[in-house]
Amino acid sequence: LNYSWAFGDDSTSTSTQPAHTYADTGQYKLSLIATSQEGCSDSTSATTTVHPMPVAAFSVNEGAQCLTNNQFRFQSQATIPKGSQSPSWNFGDGDTASAPAPSHSYTKYGTYQAQLVSTSGKGCRDTARQNLRVNPKPQPAFTYSQDSAQCVEGNQFDFTRTSTIAEGNLNSEWQFGNGDQTTGQSPAYS
Repeated sequence: LNYSWAFGDDSTSTSTQPAHTYADTGQYKLSLIATSQEGCSDSTSATTTVHPMPVAAFSVNEGAQCLTNNQFRFQSQATIPKGSQSPSWNFGDGDTASAPAPSHSYTKYGTYQAQLVSTSGKGCRDTARQNLRVNPKPQPAFTYSQDSAQCVEGNQFDFTRTSTIAEGNLNSEWQFGNGDQTTGQSPAYS
């Protein structure tokens, strides 16, 4: 047998088992003509529908936040040319949501990949992803090497920062209780 396929979008094929991709949405009339070596032929046709794809996209209020009181607010910006679509969220820590604009707080520091899957009413899907950063909370601490009580004349207090953080770097701002302040790891103050 010889085959003659017409896909309804001006594309054709003579393959035994063709594969075809449509460039646009819509209904297409398919037809197949099968011809024997002796010239006998018959045909059949069918209609197929190509549904529109959603385009997943989302925004987040701030992509990097501190662990303390973090609140990531997401907003779906998914679109679809025709029909409906629904969101499905995965926040990268095991929690999920299905609202168009959910909020989420993380309980541990780290990098998380938030994901939005937009699914059309016909089952077509698209996925958008963003990496989010939850920064660890520092643990402030310090020591000083001199007596905690000194005379007003000639006093000097030597401070040493002993603060820690699980990862990353620390910056320090020292406030001495009288309105004066400075930065650094080990300031001296009179």
